[in-house]
Amino acid sequence: MRTSGNRLTRTELYDLAWSEPIKKLAERFGVSDVAVAKVCRQMYVPVPGRGYWARRTAGKPVIRISLPLRPPGLSEIAIIGGGLYAPANTTAQLRKKSWGRNPRNLCSARPSRPSRSGSKRASAR
Repeated sequence: MRTSGNRLTRTELYDLAWSEPIKKLAERFGVSDVAVAKVCRQMYVPVPGRGYWARRTAGKPVIRISLPLRPPGLSEIAIIGGGLYAPANTTAQLRKKSWGRNPRNLCSARPSRPSRSGSKRASAR
C-alpha cells in the first residue's frame, strides 16, 4: 500500500528545516530524521549544521545558509513520507517468513575461518 505523503515546496521545506530541528520535523511528519535529511539533500535544501541549535539557544550568532537556485530538471515539490507502508504486525510476519525463527541464519553463508593448525602461532608453542 502506498501512502500519499506530505507535499511541500522547496521554499516551505527550507523554512521548516531552519525553524526547528530535523528530528522534530521528522516526528511531525511521521518519518525518521534520516528520511527528512535525505529529502532535503535530494532537493538541494541546506540544513543547519552541527551545533546550530545549541548556539541559537545560547544566544550566540548563527549563520543561515540561503536557499540555492533550483537546478534545471529538479521538481519544485518535495514529498516527505509516502513510501511503502506496512503495519507493524505485517512487517513482523514478513520477517518471520523470510528468515524463519532465527534471523541469524544468514551467518551460515559466511565462509568458515581457516584452522589454526598451520599458523605460525600454533607451531611456536
